[in-house]
Amino acid sequence: MGDGPGRGRQAATSRGGSAGATATRDAPATQDAPAPRAAPATSAFAPDSPEPTAPWEAEAEAGRPGDAAADHEAERIFARAVEVHRAGRVVEAVRHYAEALARDPAHIQALNNLGVLLRGQGKQAAAEACYRRALALAPGNASLSNNLGNILREALSHYLSAVETSPEDGGLLRGLGRALADLGRYDEAAAAYRVALERQPGSPRLEVELGTVLLAAGRYAAGFEALEARRRLKGARGPFHELPPWQGEALPAGGLLVHGEPGAGDTLFFLRWLPALAEQGLSYHLVLPAELRRLVGRLPGCLSLIDEEGGGLPSGGRGLFKVGLGSLPHLLGLPEPPRLDERGFLTPPPGPVLAPPGQPGRRLAIGLVWAGRDGDQGPGLERLIALAGRPGLQLLALQKGSAVADLVTAGASGLVHDMSQAFDSFADMARLLPRLDLVVAVDGPISHLCGAMGVPCWLLLPYAGDWRYPRGRDASPWYPRHRLFRQREPGNWASAVEALLAAVDARLTEAAHGQA
Repeated sequence: MGDGPGRGRQAATSRGGSAGATATRDAPATQDAPAPRAAPATSAFAPDSPEPTAPWEAEAEAGRPGDAAADHEAERIFARAVEVHRAGRVVEAVRHYAEALARDPAHIQALNNLGVLLRGQGKQAAAEACYRRALALAPGNASLSNNLGNILREALSHYLSAVETSPEDGGLLRGLGRALADLGRYDEAAAAYRVALERQPGSPRLEVELGTVLLAAGRYAAGFEALEARRRLKGARGPFHELPPWQGEALPAGGLLVHGEPGAGDTLFFLRWLPALAEQGLSYHLVLPAELRRLVGRLPGCLSLIDEEGGGLPSGGRGLFKVGLGSLPHLLGLPEPPRLDERGFLTPPPGPVLAPPGQPGRRLAIGLVWAGRDGDQGPGLERLIALAGRPGLQLLALQKGSAVADLVTAGASGLVHDMSQAFDSFADMARLLPRLDLVVAVDGPISHLCGAMGVPCWLLLPYAGDWRYPRGRDASPWYPRHRLFRQREPGNWASAVEALLAAVDARLTEAAHGQA
């Protein structure tokens, strides 16, 4: 949810750079701002991209040795790479940056930008190599140290080095906080964020990230309070922004309008607090996007469901106050995980029944979601295809988006039944999920829908995962039927997938005994 790439300054006065050259602090293009897949203990509830992950752009240079013709061609290719990078065409940008480096191996901006993209794809070792090569060309550069610091296994030492060089830089302190949180050192991470807030007082992004660290540490009351800063984020006004915000005070006759969070998964997660409003005698109108309205239906205390995109307000909005679902834990004073029935709190909406196709000898039907947004954030289908060889196991692809093509590229189209054409909405998915024995997924809206419906869900999690899935545990306090399989080191899915395969084998054995 960042503002998009902006123009940045070079980290060094030239690509060869001197040891003392540093980037300007206010140039986000010189920083590898971590995206949600790499940020510690965050989710869509926190900013999707705390700062734009913008590519560096070339500036005029003088007196740089090398073949002038080759340099000119490298700069032309680099400029094209930046253009497609800014347009979000990742694969094409990677290809152009690599081509620029083939012509000019000392091109620091191309090395940095390629590292940003590789890190975003989860290719930590390759990203690290890019940043190391760039630092060899511009030693002592704080921005490149910052970027390399985002690679978890060296994050702490590099951020400490960068902070020592620039102790007043709130951005570097923020990076140190992220690195400490990635290592599970939440108290130290919170301290780093608080110092960063002293350097940048009132920064809502820093406060939100501090909130996610506190939540990851299990300090829910303080965490949810800090997350209230998200109201001050740019573009965070929500629907019907003309209505006054509710701060927990007694309500006038007009009542309360509750709206969802920007991410569907977060909206599904925070719905669990709505019954508490009804228990406190507060009736409310619920504002949701159309596809979630079809899924949710009426909940206790709900007076009406309103379309986020253009539904009319009761009484023209007179006397109404509004509040986001994510503010309810703090405003109601109920930050601890509410006790959920294993059956969940949502039921399938009316409509045609969806079911997996018949398969002779089936013992278990498992839904698969192997990738997150834009095909990233997950282990990929190829690592899970070994499941297809288990007798008695039926695999159904619940994947949507570009990653559906993996069924063909991984050679799985005859082994995994593609369900992507059978559902177009969360309501459709909700009518299918109860017919499955298990869902294997990456963190995302489907995993939250499983939790809301009480459908068993085994989650494949990156090393630095969401605060709702604590480190060191194989279960979540928020979803009683979730089981967690986490990377043991950044970018390496081998151990998590191996543990999952063993658990599936055990589940198949149980199913076989039950059918005997």
